[in-house]
Amino acid sequence: IDSLAIQAGISLQNAFLVKEIVEKERLAEELRLGRDIQMSLLPKELPKLSGLLISGLMLPAKEIGGDYYDFITLPKQDELAIAIGDVSGKGVAAGLLMAMAKTAIHTLSQESRSPKEVLLRTNQILYQHIGGQKFMTMLYFHYKASEKAIYYSSAGHEHILIYHAKTDSVESIISGGFMLGMLKDIDSYLEEHKITLEPKDKILLYTDGVTDAENTQGERYSLDRLKGSFKTNSSKATFEKIHAIKTEVYEFIATQPQYDDITLVGMEAG
Repeated sequence: IDSLAIQAGISLQNAFLVKEIVEKERLAEELRLGRDIQMSLLPKELPKLSGLLISGLMLPAKEIGGDYYDFITLPKQDELAIAIGDVSGKGVAAGLLMAMAKTAIHTLSQESRSPKEVLLRTNQILYQHIGGQKFMTMLYFHYKASEKAIYYSSAGHEHILIYHAKTDSVESIISGGFMLGMLKDIDSYLEEHKITLEPKDKILLYTDGVTDAENTQGERYSLDRLKGSFKTNSSKATFEKIHAIKTEVYEFIATQPQYDDITLVGMEAG
């Protein structure tokens, strides 16, 4: 009887282990599929536009994240919308919110709305569905080749970095605004601004997965390091520049696991 009980116990334990392994494999497969879907929502080709070179990259962390960037062709010729955003938290919920925001931004950008109006309407859509349970930061740019200028509005996103070719200096602009999805109406929090580009001026946009990346000593990569890297690599082509910055971030974190998505968007005035 004892031997039968021991054998039954072992069989039961093995059954639990097999079930646990199958469940882990299922969850891993779901995460992989979720990340594949997340990556498929990013731009598949770079826009060709008069007076502006542009490139972007997103490197997901292990979990499904909520980073987002997009280049959106607008109805008017030689105009382009550029968006970058970051959903709070990780997992399936963050990925779904990112997808919802992308759909809203794509639709609203075709309706001749100002950057502030696009963010206000996107906020209403997200709040209607999530009711403040999560939030998303975002920068929305509207580039007009005829003016060599960018009109933009920010919903609590990271700084905008501008490399001024004439002075060989990097300017850091606080984006401002208020996150999307937390309040029903954020009109009083949002503003609209204009950036006029001189030839060879460059812009760098990023998510906090870059500046908050930690090394093995617990130090953060920081905004100052990012500004330094941006200036050091300013002479490189747009695509090469953001990849050089990405490489420096990974060299900084070394063996430390990447806990957040890393997203970079670079622009250069022609």
